[in-house]
Amino acid sequence: MWQSFVVAGAMVMLFSHGGILNNTGREYGFFEMGHLVYTGIILAVTLKIALAIDFWHWTTHVAVWGSVVVYYLFAIVFSVRCFH
Repeated sequence: MWQSFVVAGAMVMLFSHGGILNNTGREYGFFEMGHLVYTGIILAVTLKIALAIDFWHWTTHVAVWGSVVVYYLFAIVFSVRCFH
């Protein structure tokens, strides 16, 4: 649980100082911050699950790492559709 707080707190501190600009020169907003926080939390939770697993099987690899791949594919498609 504390890993999620560390990731969220780091992103909030990173975005609270301002000055993080995108390629058009505008500052990022809450949507982008939320996306980064959620991505960090997904990675932290997935790595914690991976560390807790005692016996790895090919189905375990597919479930754990496949969920990360599916999340990133969804994030890319969602970002492209939302911003263009």
